[in-house]
Amino acid sequence: MKNEKLDYVAVGFTGEFNLSFKDITVLARGIYDGFAKLRAAGYPVVVVLKCDIGKVLGQSLKVLDRDSAVVCIDQILSTKVIY
Repeated sequence: MKNEKLDYVAVGFTGEFNLSFKDITVLARGIYDGFAKLRAAGYPVVVVLKCDIGKVLGQSLKVLDRDSAVVCIDQILSTKVIY
């Protein structure tokens, strides 16, 4: 879309996960692909998680693209969603 307006976005995940490293890399790839337009426009990848995987998920995202800004915050319960 030619006149598409982009804005900052954060994706949030709730729940307790016991993910393998392979699962985390698959999750990172999905987040990375989902943020493609935003990353191309210079926006950061922002992820908010309840479970304690922020560091490894952030590192997995940085492996995919060292130039994009990544923020992963874990141990946060997000209950408000704005569309």
